[in-house]
Amino acid sequence: VRSGWVSVVRDITERKRMEMERQKFFLLAESSSEFIGMCDLEMQPLYVNPAGMRLVGLPDLAAACRVKVPDYFFPEDQAFIANEFFPRVLREGHDTVEIRLRHFQTGKPIWFFYNLFSVLDDTGKAIGWATVSHDITERRQAANDLANERQRLKTLIQTLPDLVWLKDLEGVYLAGNPRFEQFIGKPERDILGKTDYDF
Repeated sequence: VRSGWVSVVRDITERKRMEMERQKFFLLAESSSEFIGMCDLEMQPLYVNPAGMRLVGLPDLAAACRVKVPDYFFPEDQAFIANEFFPRVLREGHDTVEIRLRHFQTGKPIWFFYNLFSVLDDTGKAIGWATVSHDITERRQAANDLANERQRLKTLIQTLPDLVWLKDLEGVYLAGNPRFEQFIGKPERDILGKTDYDF
């Protein structure tokens, strides 16, 4: 009786390539300052990068994965996230929204440019969602401060007895008081957003 060897060879090139791609993703995610996260179709988090955990005040990945995705958002926004936004991304593949996440330690809102996309398997079937999102809290605060300042200025302008108007650096009218409306001969709604050239 002769004895010998039987060899079974399996091509693992694709598996190795996928492992390398996954490793690249995690290296990028771990060093990013953006909020990067992934969840399954049940909205159960599978991964949140260190910057994401720090931004929302969670101590570690285990804690981040115990919280369902809608609970990351302010209560007023949770129905929109769960019933409208995520299903829309599942249908369309990708979408963005400016929305508040909550800081788990302080309860304070953190405004995000929330960029969400579907995660697909090898057959193209959606198996979850992923986000790479940017903290825009400071920008939103600056925009709110500017809007409040403009409103205060507009209120002041409306009360002055003199002919008063406000333009931006491009010469576009931003406000005008009643005396200015009389001078131009048009109501304020027909003046705002226009320049002298329009008249």
